[in-house]
Amino acid sequence: MSSTNLVSKLCLAAGVSACALAASSALADKMPVEQSMSTLEYDLLSRSDLWTYQKLDGYSEAPFLSELVKAGKLPPVGERLPAEPLVMSTKAMSEGIGVYGGVFRHVIGGRPEGWNWLAGQHQGWGGINMAIQECLVRNGPLWQVKAEEQSGPLPNLAKSWEWSDDKTELTMHLVEGIKWSDGDPFDTEDIRFWWEDNVQDENIASRLPKGGLGDGTKLEVIDNYTFKFIFAKAQGPEILKSLAYIQGCPGPAHTLKAKHPKVQ
Repeated sequence: MSSTNLVSKLCLAAGVSACALAASSALADKMPVEQSMSTLEYDLLSRSDLWTYQKLDGYSEAPFLSELVKAGKLPPVGERLPAEPLVMSTKAMSEGIGVYGGVFRHVIGGRPEGWNWLAGQHQGWGGINMAIQECLVRNGPLWQVKAEEQSGPLPNLAKSWEWSDDKTELTMHLVEGIKWSDGDPFDTEDIRFWWEDNVQDENIASRLPKGGLGDGTKLEVIDNYTFKFIFAKAQGPEILKSLAYIQGCPGPAHTLKAKHPKVQ
C-alpha cells in the first residue's frame, strides 16, 4: 500500500487530527540538518544601501507572465510598474533575479479562517500577511541597518515624508504609478478610504484602531500622491512605526466602496 493511500485510510479511521499527523510524517520532506548561526558574519548597512526608487532600462518577469503579455491579457511589465519602482540593492541581498517557479514551504503558527484577514475570528500568524498586503512603511529590514541610523521605519508605499517644524504635521509622498491587480492606480483616494471608512469607523474592524495615531489626529489629502497627518500635539519618528506591518496597509477603495458601503 502506498504512503498516500495509507494516510487516506488513517484519516477516515481516526479523524482530522490523526490525518494531519500522519500526512506530515508520511509525505513531508525531511527537515535539513540544524546548523548553528553563532559564527555567521555580516555587515550592517546604511539605509540608502538597502534599496532606492528609480527607473531602469529594462525589467524581467516570470515566463508565464510573458506569455500573458504576448496573448494580450496583460500589459507589458514596464507599464505595470510605477514610474520609479523600488529597486533592491545587491549590498542587501544576493545578486540576480533568482529562479522563477518552484515550491515554497512556510510554517505559520496558527491556521487562518479563510483569506479575509480582517473578518476572521483569528488570522493565523506568519507569511500570509506579506502575501496579501503592503504598508506605507516597513520595519523588518531595519535589522540590517547601522545602529546610528535606527531612526524610525523604512519607506515602502510611502517613498518619503517630512515633518513640520513643530512636529504636529507629517506629510507623506506615495510612490507614483503603483497599480492594484486590476490595473486601478493606488493613490490618496485609497488612503482617504482607509482612514475615513476603516480606521475612523467604529463599525468596521481595523488593525489600526481609532486613536491609534493619537486622539484628534486628522488626515488631509493634498493631491493624488501626497497626504498629511495633523496631530493634536507634537509627535516623534516612532509614531511612524504604527504605519508598518498590518496597521498602515490601505485597501482598494474602488473595490471595497462598492462591495461594503459605509454603515450609516
